[in-house]
Amino acid sequence: PRAFAGGRQLHVVPGAGGGSGTMAEPFLGLAAADAQAQPGDIFLVHAGVYAGTWTLRSSGEPGRPIVWRGGVDGEAILDAQGQAAQRPERGISATQIHDVHFERLTVRGAQFLVVASHAQRLVLRGCHLYEGEYGFTATAGDSAHPLLDFYVADNTIEGPSTWPRTQGIEDARGIQVSGMGHVICHNRVRGFADAIDTFRGQACAAIDIYHNELSELTDDGIELDYSERNTRCFRNRLTNVFQGISAQPVYG
Repeated sequence: PRAFAGGRQLHVVPGAGGGSGTMAEPFLGLAAADAQAQPGDIFLVHAGVYAGTWTLRSSGEPGRPIVWRGGVDGEAILDAQGQAAQRPERGISATQIHDVHFERLTVRGAQFLVVASHAQRLVLRGCHLYEGEYGFTATAGDSAHPLLDFYVADNTIEGPSTWPRTQGIEDARGIQVSGMGHVICHNRVRGFADAIDTFRGQACAAIDIYHNELSELTDDGIELDYSERNTRCFRNRLTNVFQGISAQPVYG
């Protein structure tokens, strides 16, 4: 997946509203930028701390995604500002959002760091997720808004679980998806119960999981449970994992 070649390049800095997106007058905060987003736009998210939960409102179009790209001049940190037992539920909430890319962003301080419900054609690439129970979660979909065609690649996702296993089965999950047409590859995932899971839903099929580096996992390294057909898992490395790969139950 790539950005639209003719997309506008707009600038975002931390703040609480205002701006026009130019270098001289950047948008102040992600919500202000999202309110003005159009398909094909590329938002350059400048270094700093963006506080609170970010609920997206704008979607792109097939071939014209909206791109949120950090790392242009340092670390762009989306901080939901949660501490351990008092974390807010979500860091990034992308419900019924489609054709949006998140690139080179740091997300921390929420129970669910990135949630993509009823979403299609989302990209999570080169991001760092930590200080949360769940990394990337996309398990809610229906016939009107199915979960389709996610690309989750080159991310570092770090969880709260410690090795060796001392607490029994924990809830923490690094990447958990349902739906169809996803690619999950080249991620570094550590410190969860499960690193990568498929999950029950309207459909769970046609998913590739490969070339991931997974370690310190207190339950399953990769769980293919509830998948139906054409789900492939290959060339992953699992180290210090209670149970390597689970495949029960599977359907079809």
